[in-house]
Formats: sequence, structure tokens, C-alpha cells
Amino acid sequence: MAPRVTFGTNTNDDRAAVSSTKLGAAGGGRPAMHFVVEAADPKGALRVARTYFLSHAVLPTAHYLEDVTEEEQEEVAALGAAWNSHDARLLMLLYLSLMDATWAAIHHFTSCDGADVHSARAEAVSTLEAAASARGVTLDNAQERVKFALWSCDHLNGVQSNPVSGERRLKVVRLSLCDILSPQDDRLLGGLVFSETFLDLIGHGTPPRALILTDSIPCLLAWGAPGAEEAASVRIQKVLLCLECRGLPSVSGHWYTFEAGIVFTSPHLAPLVLHFGKHVTHTTFIPATTDSTFARVVLTTNTKAVCGPLEVLMPEWQELTFSLAPMRLSAQRHFHRTVLPAWERTMAVLDVPHETLDVDPNEDADGGSPRGRPAAILANAHDFAERQDKQFAVHVPDSK
Repeated sequence: MAPRVTFGTNTNDDRAAVSSTKLGAAGGGRPAMHFVVEAADPKGALRVARTYFLSHAVLPTAHYLEDVTEEEQEEVAALGAAWNSHDARLLMLLYLSLMDATWAAIHHFTSCDGADVHSARAEAVSTLEAAASARGVTLDNAQERVKFALWSCDHLNGVQSNPVSGERRLKVVRLSLCDILSPQDDRLLGGLVFSETFLDLIGHGTPPRALILTDSIPCLLAWGAPGAEEAASVRIQKVLLCLECRGLPSVSGHWYTFEAGIVFTSPHLAPLVLHFGKHVTHTTFIPATTDSTFARVVLTTNTKAVCGPLEVLMPEWQELTFSLAPMRLSAQRHFHRTVLPAWERTMAVLDVPHETLDVDPNEDADGGSPRGRPAAILANAHDFAERQDKQFAVHVPDSK
């Protein structure tokens, strides 16, 4: 198992060498969606292989792109012509199944009496087929398409091709799946590889188990495709955290929305993680009704999250307001049509109260109504954010 990195369709060949093919053409004349990294300790027996992705397996939908620029629409068209997001999703689902199969083979080899390389392979193939089926993927001819290797190394780094379960030697299991075709046009997408190094642990009075020495290496990583996919993910997430604090009225950042919560990130704060079932006791959505009001989400929390300066400036804070004003119109539509309904379903299951309020368009922003003070705070927060953006903007002098 020599160290190497292969991209796109080259991942289908376990013996392929590193090539100089451009990423934009490494997927059989199209952009590569994934790559395989295989690494080896030059002075030891540690070996590891991972498959990482060059796509988030999602493209902007039609309603999401209604108000983007002509240039952005061209980017989406080019990206859609280059590959179908379903192909990247298929690769990810099969890779997750490959990981399950590898771990199942390790468990079988270390804990089952009489286990050998052949029985471990059978366990891996069986688990791979079952895991893929559970994820909605039909895997044909798995026996022929799966390549399985299991070996051990002695103290001199000598390789033993027929390892014995229970012996105190480092062992490496490598599983690959080749000939993955696009369900759209039967085009070759490439192959997937996953490998771990482990050690048998046998103690008196305890069942045997495996210590996986390479489990700290990330199993799955993905980077958004340049252009439309990357830009879309950023547009969805841009929000403004509004604070009732004179020293820090607002914080600009991005949030990552999940079915059961959010993660808010900003260069000025530590990441803020809020789970609806653990940290949030009540949610309120206030839609925008006039040009002077902004849609916002208010989260009432039952705990003080560790979030940098907020602990100092607002030690007793229990309510967070996220303004959607920085979002583009298309991203706000996506939030209304997709994110908010998903949140409502989750909060109904978790028994977290949720309400959507109707904003009075004649609300007095100077404090004349019950919501006047929050409205004034919100206006101050947006003014502060605009001043910050202008202050830290990079001005490029005219070359002329």
C-alpha cells in the first residue's frame, strides 16, 4: 500500500499513479467529485486510506436562483452541465457504507472465534450490501467489485499476508469498491477506498476488541465546488446576531442550519452551537412586513453557551435574536420554504414551543408600543453592522 493521491476516475484503479490531470477534467473529461488519499508511515506499519469529496452534493434549486445575477446563473448552468449532484450523493452514501463494512470486518476478525481473512471479507461484503441498501442504494455485483486486503506487520515491518486473530501485531485492513457508475448516464465515476490500522486487545476476563490507531484521521471531508455551489452555501448562511449590549450591538457572521439547531460562526466570536432539544426552550419567528422591519428569529435559551466576548458583555443573556436582513432575497425564500418548516417539525417532536408573530406595520420604533424598544435595538444593531462593514472594507485604488 504505497502512498498516493488519485482524483476522479483514476480512483477506480488501485494501481494508478499520481497524474498531472487537471481537476476540471479528472472526472472523465468533467470536474472530479472526489479523491483518494493513501498514506504510510515510512518507518513503521501504520497505513491509512480515506476518500474525500470536492462537492457538497447539493446544487441551488430553481426557486433559490430567481434573483441571482446573470453571471451567477451562468455559473450554475456550467456546474450543472459538468455533473449531477446525485452522482456526488451516490458516492458519499456508498463511502459511508464502505466505512461501516470496514469496521464490521475489524470487529469480526478480532472478536469471533476462528475468524480469518476469508471470513472477514465475507463479513465486509455482507455489511456493505446491507448498509448501502439501508441508505437506499442498490449495489450490484458486490462480490466482484469489492477488493479486500488484510495483513499484519512484525517488529521489522515485514508483511504477513495471512494474519492470525489475537496475535500482538499491527494489522491493516483495506477495502475498496470500484466501477461506480452514474445512474444518469452510466458514466464511470471512479472508485472508493477506506483503510484502517488496528491492534488486537486481549485481556483477562474481558472480551477481545480492536484498538483502531488511525481513527483520529477524519473519515469524511468535503469542500464545496468552486462557483455556484460554494456561493450558494455562503448566501444561505449569512445573518446578523443582534445583541442588547451597548459595547457590541451586533455581530456579523454565518449560520449553518440543521433540522435540530444551528451553528453560528463569526471571526469575532467562538462558534455558537444551539440545539433545540438541549439549549433552546422557545423559538419565535417574526417576518418582515415593511421596508423598515427585518425578518428575525428569536431563540430563548436555558443555558449560557461558551461564546467568547458574550460571556463578558452579556453574562446573563437568555435570548438571542438573529436578523435575516443580510440574506439575499433568494436565501430568505429558501429559509421560509425549507428551513423553517423543518424546524417546526423538529420542535413539535422535541416539545419545544414555537410561534410565528405578525408584526404590526404601524409599530412605533421609538418605544410607543410593547415592541418599540426591541425595534429600536434592532435598528441600532443594523446601523452598527453597516458602520463596521464600511470601517473594515478593503478599498482598492483605481489603477488608472
